[in-house]
Amino acid sequence: MEVPFKDVFVLLLYLLPGFLSLQLKRAKYPAKKLSDIEIIIWSVVHTFFVHLILASLSILLSKPWLIFLAKGSSAIGPAEVFTLMAAGLLWGSLLIFWHWSRRKLAIFGEPDPLNIWFKISDLAAREEKWAVVRVKDGPIYLGWIKEFSYDPAQENQDFYLSPAHVVDDNLTSVRNLEEGGVYLNTRDVISIEFLPGRTP
Repeated sequence: MEVPFKDVFVLLLYLLPGFLSLQLKRAKYPAKKLSDIEIIIWSVVHTFFVHLILASLSILLSKPWLIFLAKGSSAIGPAEVFTLMAAGLLWGSLLIFWHWSRRKLAIFGEPDPLNIWFKISDLAAREEKWAVVRVKDGPIYLGWIKEFSYDPAQENQDFYLSPAHVVDDNLTSVRNLEEGGVYLNTRDVISIEFLPGRTP
């Protein structure tokens, strides 16, 4: 038995707010890569809460058109699509705020006590600290961590220093890389030191 395309489209539309909120939160706070099944499951979970809120608002505001689950596919129009997208973005913003609150307020506990790489890279950028990167059998680099990857499923992470300098043991610039930068991976790194705003 074939499932009508319209019904599949409506089903995906119902899941849209959960998917948007999940991706928005993960874009702000990178985390372990999810499988397709996990993405679907978490999208359903977040969609449930979004629709629950929309249903509650429908009752409080006497706006029955907000209850999407009670509608047929023919009742879905631009207003409903826009509302679902806006609800997903708002729910995602709430998830980001909740994660931020857990990081800032000790009463909630740390959301991920093991994500040290994300913490130090994010902190170095926000507090404008220079990174002194010592690599295996290579030069010493001094620069800003401009970009970095964070995937807890991977043992090593990529990062990009720009502007950057090749320095000697006294942190005196030997070669200026400010016009470009240097791409590194933590597997090649011996240590990373962080210094307050410093120009070699």
